[in-house]
Amino acid sequence: MVGLTKQSGVVLPAGLETSFTRYRVQASTANRRLLATRSSVEFGSFFTGEREHVVVNLAIRPRPGVVVNLENEWNRVWLPGGRFETSLARLITDTKFSPWIYFVNNFQFDSVSHSLGWQFRLRWIIEPGNDLYVVYTQNWRNDLAIDRFVAQDRRWATKFVYTYRY
Repeated sequence: MVGLTKQSGVVLPAGLETSFTRYRVQASTANRRLLATRSSVEFGSFFTGEREHVVVNLAIRPRPGVVVNLENEWNRVWLPGGRFETSLARLITDTKFSPWIYFVNNFQFDSVSHSLGWQFRLRWIIEPGNDLYVVYTQNWRNDLAIDRFVAQDRRWATKFVYTYRY
């Protein structure tokens, strides 16, 4: 048996073959505006049941090169073995200091694992075709026994891309 969620106790049989049919309604405004939105509602089959999926996003552009995205995603799932709901909240800040240096901070919290995650990404275009990426990720778990977040893990990664033209 494959567990779908830890809290709900809903399980799906191993080897289950499924097909999904989903329907989506989406509305958005132009991304170049000071305030922009992108929202969608999706519903349809999900494994042996049904799922509703709602996403609401608000983008704020306080000045050129800076974008702050506030997003929430909700899921309601009905399966023969039970019903459960999930929520994922995100705050993403994109900062472009120049055409060559770009930072992204992504914070998110989900209601199933009660985890808070942060990812920081730096992209530095040294010259076109030669890029340096630095990524830092940290996750915290909400420990209900002590009523606070406890660090789970921290990771650094770097990548250098070099293009040789002949």
